[in-house]
Amino acid sequence: MSEHDEERMSVADIIGELRAFGMTQREIADNIGRDPRMVRKVIRGESSGELYRECLQAVYDTGRQQRPVPRLTDKNGKPRKVRAKAGSEEKTRIPDDPTVDPQRSTWAKPSVTYLQGGQRKYKWELPTTTDEAGKAALTEAHRDMTDENRRRAQGRNRAKFRVTFTDGTSVLLGSKGGYKVSHMHKKLRTSFGGDWNAWAKDQMAGRADGARISNPPDLSLPIESIEPLYYMPGHEESL
Repeated sequence: MSEHDEERMSVADIIGELRAFGMTQREIADNIGRDPRMVRKVIRGESSGELYRECLQAVYDTGRQQRPVPRLTDKNGKPRKVRAKAGSEEKTRIPDDPTVDPQRSTWAKPSVTYLQGGQRKYKWELPTTTDEAGKAALTEAHRDMTDENRRRAQGRNRAKFRVTFTDGTSVLLGSKGGYKVSHMHKKLRTSFGGDWNAWAKDQMAGRADGARISNPPDLSLPIESIEPLYYMPGHEESL
């Protein structure tokens, strides 16, 4: 073993650094495409976690969400079976492919940047077509965005949102102190039925941060992306 290898952090150490940075075990598990129980096994020393080193090291180095680690395969290229859950009739099962999310077949997952102190920066690329498939994909995207917003609607969390239209026009909502996520989330659900595009355009049509938006965008255009930054007061990054 080289001196470099001896100095290299263990996978458990990398996970410890990510936890200290503010990532949850669930977020770490999502990055490697495994159940949080696997993360706990690595932390407890029950697994070396070497299969996940490259992915977790990339998260540690870049702060950005990575593509999940593919499942191991047998000599025929088929996924290796894993132990089934307790109480199952079969002792083993073929696991799902973590690089394919059947619940998100019609649109791309958001990009995520992990920031100090539990801050999170997302970028949701939104479908802009108006056919049935596009509408269904947009509804799916809005639902997932609302779920993440609900998780952030705790305590004193605040948020800013950069909204970009298909012509490239970009508007920052919440530039002066941000939105209190709990209040914004309630209005999003009760007044707009979870429709993020309608909420964002309403903010631009009226007043944002107590002042009218200079050079307002063409609100008849589709919204191409929404980028939320969730943070605690006094610790926000730029968006």
